[in-house]
Amino acid sequence: QTIPAQGIGLLRLGPLPAGDALAPIGAAIAPGQIIAQLQVGAALFPVHATVGGRVADILAQDGDLVGYDTPILSVTPL
Repeated sequence: QTIPAQGIGLLRLGPLPAGDALAPIGAAIAPGQIIAQLQVGAALFPVHATVGGRVADILAQDGDLVGYDTPILSVTPL
């Protein structure tokens, strides 16, 4: 399963200023958990996990311009 972007903006995988990924490969995540942020100008908007599981792959890179439904993470069931 994949978790998509829920808006348009620059993808930020970790908190700003640059920090560790909010949902690194191998991490267990729960539905509703913040897994990334979308930066639009100076504003940051959270991206929430739509499913729970273990992060198998990061499909978009930090700083990528993403749109609605762009896959961000691949998740496997726990």
